[in-house]
Amino acid sequence: MTTIYLIRHAEAEGNLYRRIHGQYDSLVTLRGTKQIAELEKRFAPIEIDYVYSSDLLRAKATAGAVYIQHGLELSLTPQLREVNMGVWEDLTWGEVERFEPKQLEYFNNDPSLWKVDGCEDFDTLQKRMMTAIQDIADKHDGKTVAVVSHGSAIRAFMCGVFNVSPREIKRVPHCDNTAVALLRIENRQITVDYHSDNSHVPEALSTFAHQKWWRENTTYDSSNLRFTPFDLQNDTGRYLTYRHETMEIIPGALNESQHWLENAGKHAQAHSRAVSQALIYDTPAGMIELDTKQAEADKIGVIEFFYMENAHRRTGIAVQLLGQAVSVYRSLGREKLRMTVSEKNEQTLGFCLKYGFIKTGEIIESSNKYDIMEMNIALR
Repeated sequence: MTTIYLIRHAEAEGNLYRRIHGQYDSLVTLRGTKQIAELEKRFAPIEIDYVYSSDLLRAKATAGAVYIQHGLELSLTPQLREVNMGVWEDLTWGEVERFEPKQLEYFNNDPSLWKVDGCEDFDTLQKRMMTAIQDIADKHDGKTVAVVSHGSAIRAFMCGVFNVSPREIKRVPHCDNTAVALLRIENRQITVDYHSDNSHVPEALSTFAHQKWWRENTTYDSSNLRFTPFDLQNDTGRYLTYRHETMEIIPGALNESQHWLENAGKHAQAHSRAVSQALIYDTPAGMIELDTKQAEADKIGVIEFFYMENAHRRTGIAVQLLGQAVSVYRSLGREKLRMTVSEKNEQTLGFCLKYGFIKTGEIIESSNKYDIMEMNIALR
């Protein structure tokens, strides 16, 4: 008999930014790093013989909670990867909610019917995961193995174990980040001692505790943003309103309207996603503006400006603006994000620190002091 601990990876960018990351590679978040520390404590007293992981970064980082402290080597295999989401990869969930609601309903409620260009179908995913787990069990009979994989991949596997059809997938709940299942496999028969167990994660560190989509009997989440190019020509008033409201805290900044508009036009010409309106379904919720030419030689992506409307502040969704910046700049080969923030703008400085920026310098302009804040986005 082989004992297998099947573990979902820690919180990663797709979970936080509400973007679709199947086989799109992404980093673990600050909360995810703390989840990994709790997972390490859980596995400290457990004797483990081997550790396997998906070869995606978020899974490899999570596996470190087990193999490093036990002095083991990590075995990587793409067979344990997340489902390939095809053309949906790195789109926002808000985008597919708006434009492909039927396919999203299929993905959530009967994935056998889910079909988008380039995707991996449910049957292929389930067979891939079942084969990977059974092969590991066969190879290490009599041993205890930790295996790190991904949410949809684990869910498809558990549907196979429990003989649950795709149309009944709701009977197998989503599992939280770093949740653990304990399997006993003998003669290719699988017994489940427990699954979806996140008891090692305090509520303050739980990803699910900060989300609501998994609780609701719906495919629509009112906190998901989508992005579209900002119409600077026909919506000048909205753009300037956003700018003026934000800049009121900086003396002398309110006379910059023409300069802001000219720069925004240049930024929009430089990259189609550089000036983006954030929407909840079709309702404007904020915006983000990127200067894709500045600091290009240093592989730094500059966030020129971002804004959330009052109704959506302090709700936790502004981080999705950061996800849009990461999506654009990573595709351009940038390795860091940079924001220059007035020391008077305590809210934005707090936002930066919360999501992983560190202060790397400061500048003084017209008696105003600004902190230079940077965050790593390099995939390594």
